[in-house]
Amino acid sequence: MLPKGYSRNMAGICNLYVIVNVFPRIFTAKIFNQMKIRNYVFVFITAFATTFFLASCLNEENKIPENCYDGILNNGEFLVDCGGPNCEACNHCINGSYDPLEGETWVDCGGECGACPTCGNGQLDPGEVGIDCGPTCQPCANLCNDGLLNGREEQVDCGGPDCDPCPTCDDGIINGTEYGIDCGGLDCDPCVSDGSCTNGLLDGDEYWWIVVVVHATIAYKYSIGKRVSQSS
Repeated sequence: MLPKGYSRNMAGICNLYVIVNVFPRIFTAKIFNQMKIRNYVFVFITAFATTFFLASCLNEENKIPENCYDGILNNGEFLVDCGGPNCEACNHCINGSYDPLEGETWVDCGGECGACPTCGNGQLDPGEVGIDCGPTCQPCANLCNDGLLNGREEQVDCGGPDCDPCPTCDDGIINGTEYGIDCGGLDCDPCVSDGSCTNGLLDGDEYWWIVVVVHATIAYKYSIGKRVSQSS
C-alpha cells in the first residue's frame, strides 16, 4: 500500500531512482573499500618479503663474493674488473704498461691505441730537457719511479741529475741485485768471506750481520748499566 499522496507512477519513479543512483553508490563504495584492503595487504606482504629477503640473503655467509663484474677494484684486479690472477687481461691500451708486442710505441699509445702525446712518446722532442720532461712537460724527477728509461736517467729509474745513483759494485752499499756489499747478484763478483762471522761486516754470503752488532751493543749497555748500579 502506497503512502498517502503517492501514486503508483511516483512509486515506480522512486524505485527507479534507488536502483539507478543509490545501489551503484553502495556497490561502488564496497568495491573501493575492498580495493583499499587489498592494497594494504599487498603493501604489507611486499614489505615483509623484502625484509625477509634482506635478512636471509645479504649477510657475510652467503653474500655475492668479489668477482670480475661488480664494478669495484677488488679480487686481485689490476684495474676495475680486469687483470690480476682471476680476471681477463685489461685492454693493453689502458693498462699503464709499455707493450711493444701489442704494437705500442710507448706506454698505452701507438698502433691501435692512437698517437702518443708529445710529452709521453719516449722521445726527446724540441723544448724537452730530457725524454718526456722539461718546462713544457712534467719535471724530470717525476719519472724516476716509472720503470722506464726516460728523463735524464743513465739507467732505468736511476742516475743522472734527477734520480738516485745507479747501483754499482764499488759503492760500499748493498743495492741492485747484490747479495752482500758490492758482491753477488747478477752484476758483481761472487761474495767471499774472511771466515769470520763476528767481524761486524756483512761479507761473504752473510745476511744478518746487523743482528750480531745489535746484540753486542745491547750486551755492552747492559754490562755498563750493571756496573754503574753495583758501584752506587
